[in-house]
Amino acid sequence: MVSIPERPENTIMAFSTVYDKISAFRMFRLLLVFFFFNGMFFFPGQAQKKVLLEKFSSSWCGTCPAANLEIDTLLLKHPENLIVVVHHSGFWSDSMTIKESTLLAQEFTIGTPTGMVDRYPFGGNRVVSLAGSWESRVERQLDTLSYIQLDIQPEYDPSNRLLKVKVATQVATAPPPGDFRLHVYLTENGVTGSGIGYDQQNYYSSTHTGTGGPNHPLYALPHPIPNYVHNHVMRVALTDFWGIQGAFADAPQPGDQWSRTFEYEVDPKFNPSNMEVVAFVSYHNGPDRLQRSVVNANAEEVWDGISVPVSSDAYHLQTDPILQTVALQAAITSDRSLEASWYSVDGKLLSSQALRLPAGNTTTQLTLPPTANGVYVLYLSDGFQEVRFRTALFSRY
Repeated sequence: MVSIPERPENTIMAFSTVYDKISAFRMFRLLLVFFFFNGMFFFPGQAQKKVLLEKFSSSWCGTCPAANLEIDTLLLKHPENLIVVVHHSGFWSDSMTIKESTLLAQEFTIGTPTGMVDRYPFGGNRVVSLAGSWESRVERQLDTLSYIQLDIQPEYDPSNRLLKVKVATQVATAPPPGDFRLHVYLTENGVTGSGIGYDQQNYYSSTHTGTGGPNHPLYALPHPIPNYVHNHVMRVALTDFWGIQGAFADAPQPGDQWSRTFEYEVDPKFNPSNMEVVAFVSYHNGPDRLQRSVVNANAEEVWDGISVPVSSDAYHLQTDPILQTVALQAAITSDRSLEASWYSVDGKLLSSQALRLPAGNTTTQLTLPPTANGVYVLYLSDGFQEVRFRTALFSRY
């Protein structure tokens, strides 16, 4: 059996830039999408290290809200290098529990709130730990070689709620040999509901034991907390429980590549605009659960799966997320009638606009849907040919 390699003494630290405005960060992501679809995306010689933090939680767990605050702090400190998945398992089940999370809790934990950082054992016989040690473990894992780069390309069609996910991997630095597995999860933020399966127990409340005293940020909140917002909720595993076997050779070399596309019809109870695709590569060396260390991880919002501008032989959609405008550019040989329909990402019609375009090259500003900030999908129906065109994205910041 091959053991998980120790960290090399000389490692490369992956630094990240925290953007002051989320619009700047989203523009950066749009540029990455543009580079990829124009054949300019490449893997650097040193893969960027991203750490996977998996928390075991439950709405029944009265100390879990404080652990969630710890996660929020870590994400503020490492917004681009930390990926979080919350498994609702380990201490009774709630309305967000799924089979895969239950099986994972049976393998790794005996309670909540506990967490795994890259599923690394950190010198002991347990992979899980309490929230107080997560920060130091995340820092240690960030200071390690990542070996393998992962790229995630989601493509979501709101008309049938079909999500296609292509995960491409490339070896940047030859890792110590072993059995490597690929895992792909779907998570969701902003999950709320009513009743005991969603309302969050809160032992820090003044109406309970008041653990932490009156200065604790959870002291003024009730016990339980109704309509509590659950984030990073594990929803679906697109791969087998222990990942896909055979994705890599036992001794992969720099430049080795592998990719696979997954399909999933998004459950109507899930909100695609709040969902993320999480992919990671881990060791799976023999039956020992301590030999499951994560080599590297990545995450991409399903939001990005509809961010490619629409175009055809006759029409092109021009979006400006800074000015918050959408213009339809047309090059047609005769007058045309069009209907422009805006949809939410869950397939709800928001508004429609009838257009009459003259022959020639024209640019027409489109009326935006009367909704709050979010992600929208535009369908163009050609009145002459009755053709529905591909989707486009516009996000109002």
